[in-house]
Amino acid sequence: MESIYFFFLIFDFIRMSEDKKGLKRLVQGDPAYQNMDEDAYDMAVAYTNAVELIAVKEFHRKEGKVNMCRALTELIEEGREEGREEGIIGMIRDNLDRGAARDEIAEKLCRYFGISSDKAWEYLNGIYPTKSLP
Repeated sequence: MESIYFFFLIFDFIRMSEDKKGLKRLVQGDPAYQNMDEDAYDMAVAYTNAVELIAVKEFHRKEGKVNMCRALTELIEEGREEGREEGIIGMIRDNLDRGAARDEIAEKLCRYFGISSDKAWEYLNGIYPTKSLP
């Protein structure tokens, strides 16, 4: 009976794979995804071509079972963080192109991204060290 249920899990995962919010609700809403048979996990990943889930599988595998819910949540968080960093870098570049002062850019980073002043300066100095600016 358990193996039949895992087929339903796989088919639901495949069905929702194009709807990221729906997929997240599906996986978080059914506790079976937290203890998914490794073969079922592999099949769902293969059919949806979700190669990112292959990379995180090792971190969420225990005794032949995989926590799909945690794996998916981790990927979503990584994507958000990557997008946030791209936004920070874009804001720095745009402001520098406009001739904004570095102090002003640091203040904007703190205000718009909610990061500390130290972190803002870390981005500014890491991406565009003072010595490389014209």
